[in-house]
Amino acid sequence: MVNRNIMEHESKIDMLNYWIEELVKYFREIEFEVDPLPKIRLDQTPNPEDELFIKTGYYDPVNNELVLFIDNRHIKDILRTFCHEMVHRNQNIVDPDGFSNHVSDKPLAEDPELKEIESEAFLYGNLLFR
Repeated sequence: MVNRNIMEHESKIDMLNYWIEELVKYFREIEFEVDPLPKIRLDQTPNPEDELFIKTGYYDPVNNELVLFIDNRHIKDILRTFCHEMVHRNQNIVDPDGFSNHVSDKPLAEDPELKEIESEAFLYGNLLFR
């Protein structure tokens, strides 16, 4: 008998790949600069089910890689993270020095420019996903 969890997980990856491709097509249609596309990695590292604040994703401008953590997350949530991180990709294309100088794990309150970069990604990432 086939393990149902494995089947569901593979189906989830297929769905994510499909919708990521569709979103990239949309970004290009509206001339949202994302090319060259980052390498997109779907990370299956287990996230604890009882944790509210889990890893969701990140964009690495040095390696032009976008990582999405997919364990214990709904596809819509993962795609929203994808759009957020693609805004960071766009920020890096439009202003590479400004973006790269503010990539950090510092609290937003300590870096007003980082807060602005993140605010833009939250706003536009959500708008792109709608």
